Amino acid sequence: MLLVSNYIGCKAFNGTYNGEFGEGGDCSNIDLSSLKSEIMNPNDVYFLNALAIHEPLIIKEKINRSLIRINFHPDYVWKNN
Repeated sequence: MLLVSNYIGCKAFNGTYNGEFGEGGDCSNIDLSSLKSEIMNPNDVYFLNALAIHEPLIIKEKINRSLIRINFHPDYVWKNN
């Protein structure tokens, strides 16, 4: 998937993990302590696979945030020319 936002509002995790996702992508059964985390910068496009763990951040002020998420077909193959 491609994911981009105009405001900081998401953290992504990178690394190998064990456990199973719960309903709706619930990660409470997955140990995230060994994974590297990164705050996703605004206006940067992130290319994530379907199992990429990412979580929303709490935004304390009222803002107009735009988020674009483009999902690819499961058989899509990234070709880097």
